[in-house]
Amino acid sequence: MSVAAALPTIPAYVVLIRFDPPAQSEYPAVRLVNDEDKGVMAALFEEVKADNQRIYIIDLTGKSFCGTMRLGHLIKLQQALRSTGRILRIAADQKELLDVFRLTRLNTIMSVSTTLAEAVADALRPI
Repeated sequence: MSVAAALPTIPAYVVLIRFDPPAQSEYPAVRLVNDEDKGVMAALFEEVKADNQRIYIIDLTGKSFCGTMRLGHLIKLQQALRSTGRILRIAADQKELLDVFRLTRLNTIMSVSTTLAEAVADALRPI
C-alpha cells in the first residue's frame, strides 16, 4: 500500500514536509525541502512565522539518523511555531531516531508520532 493511500484526507491548511524523500511519486501531498539550502530554510521559517493558521508535520519515517543541522532546523521550526501558539508534529518510526528525541527531550516540546498517519490524525484532532 502506498503512503498516500494510508493517510487520511489532508486539508490544505496541513503542510507535510519531507527533507529527503525516497521518491516524489510516493509523497504527492508532501512539500519537498532541501534543508541544506539556507535560503530555502529561511523562507520556510518566515512562512511559519507569517501564517499562524497552518499545521506543520515533518515526515522522518524511514530515517534512523538526524544530524545536528537537521535537529537545529527542527528546534528553530518549533520556536517559530510556538511563537504563534502551535507545536511541531514529527513522524518518526525508527528506534534510533526516537531515542534521539527522547534523550534530547525534544519529544517534550514537539509531538512525536511513530507513523505519518498518526501524526496527521493528531494534527486534525480537535483541541
